[in-house]
Amino acid sequence: MHVNFIDRTDDTVEGEDEFLFSPYSVFTVRQVMWRPKAVATTYQMQPHIIDVDVASDNSKEDCDIVAPWC
Repeated sequence: MHVNFIDRTDDTVEGEDEFLFSPYSVFTVRQVMWRPKAVATTYQMQPHIIDVDVASDNSKEDCDIVAPWC
């Protein structure tokens, strides 16, 4: 309900597609895999990995949800 899929067929970035979420979308972190040293270069890709659940409809979520660090 609150996401758009962006198909990068304009050849600006090969093999890249994106999901664009509206502001204040609700995500729940399921799992995190921290790398000792995250790397993202042309030759090597070892990022931190964050697995999330995405709310299917923000209007059905609790309005008082706040990240613990806020």
